[in-house]
Order: sequence, then structure tokens, then C-alpha cells
Amino acid sequence: WRLNYRNHRKIIVVDGATGFTGGMNIGDNYLGRDHRVSYWRDMHLQLDGPAVEDLQRIFAEDWLHATGEILADPRYAPLAAARGDDLVQIIPSGPDMRWDPIHKLLFEAIVTAGQRVYITSPYFIPDATILQALTTSALRGVDVRLLLPGKSDLPLVRLAGRSYFEELLQAGVRIFEYQAGVLHAKTLVADGRYGSIGSANMDIRSFHLNFEVNAFVYSEALAGELEEIFLDDLRQAREITLAEERSEERRVGKECRSR
Repeated sequence: WRLNYRNHRKIIVVDGATGFTGGMNIGDNYLGRDHRVSYWRDMHLQLDGPAVEDLQRIFAEDWLHATGEILADPRYAPLAAARGDDLVQIIPSGPDMRWDPIHKLLFEAIVTAGQRVYITSPYFIPDATILQALTTSALRGVDVRLLLPGKSDLPLVRLAGRSYFEELLQAGVRIFEYQAGVLHAKTLVADGRYGSIGSANMDIRSFHLNFEVNAFVYSEALAGELEEIFLDDLRQAREITLAEERSEERRVGKECRSR
């Protein structure tokens, strides 16, 4: 049963002052050294300042759970001075929390966006709430775009995600599939004002079963950079059209009936 309650967080804290979090794991394939897997496209965030204390606290809680050891030595947690003007929220979530906070914040970002919301996710199986948020925002004129993998290390998950495409496309959501490698970044940017980078995928497992952590940064500078990266990635992606998706569904249906 522990497979359904895995720690999916990615955290590095250095001297209590600098932290890293995002989508990147540690392994040869994530560095492009596994020749069975092509180029790996990921996203990570470096943080300096008080927000790092929250990352370290989450690590310490996970360490206690795994080892029974309390990291209480003051040298592990020096007070970090402010390093910038951006507001940062480090948000953990997991099955031990009542409100699924990452799910709630991503939902809020989608439904409150006034102009545009760009989402990158390697594993896309939204629950009914997120699906409704995406379609409703698109129907009211928000430029909603999804960047999803064109090829995946989990092909069955990719195929499951395609089952949502027709409804999303009908509502006006634009869907792109990344072609230059294996997409593994998990980001959201809304209205060029704030963004999220973390470990949580846009799927039911991340929202309700895994232990995850995301950084929500309220910064026009970072949001602008995230938008630039997203639009640059679209140059290496293929847009999925409604006509194409309906044609693919008919092809798969005929193939299943022939069997």
C-alpha cells in the first residue's frame, strides 16, 4: 500500500540558506545519460532567503518520519536574511493533510486568471475540479494552454491523459505536445504575475496521494521568465487540433473493433 503514499518531493537545502526544489530527480536518465531515453526537459528553482527555512522544515519532517531522528541542532537552521523582494510560499501537500493545498492553489490560479494561464505537466490526468477549472476559464476567454509530452517514460499515462483532450479542445483550451525530448517539468504561470514550480503533476495521484512540494512565487520578473521559457518550448511542440483528436479517436475505435 505504500506505493500509493510515496514521497515525490524534490528538496535540496545547503547550509540552511540556499534551497532547490522543482521537478528534477537524481539519476542518469535525468542527466541525459540513459541512451534508452532521449533528452530530458525539466525545471528546477533556486531559492535564497527565509523561504528556504520552509523547505528545510519539510525535509526535517520527512526525515523524522523515515528515520525517527529529530534534526533539532540549531546549526541545521541558521536564520536566513531576506535576499529579495519577491513573496514566496513553499506549499507541501500529502495524504496527511486535510485540504490538499497544492490542488487548491493551482485551482485558484486557473479560475482567477484574467488573461492567460500556461501549464506544463508531464503526467496529465486531472480530476473533475481541475478539468472544470480549465474548461471554464477557457470558455470565459482566458488563453489557457497546456504543454504535455509528445513522448513519455510512462506511455500508458500519456494515453490516459488524451482521453480528456476533446472536452478541453471544445472549450477552447490549446494543447501542445513537446517533441524535443521527454518532458518532465511541472510549472504554472498566470497573467505574467505569479508562477508555480514544484514536484506536483497535474494528476490525481499528485493531488491526493503523493507527498509533494511546490514553490509559489509572486513575482512579475519570475513570471515573465516562465512565460518566455514556456513560449520557447512551444517552438519545439506540436499543437493538437480538435479535428485531429476526433480523427485519432475514430482510428483507435476502429482498431479496437477490428480486434
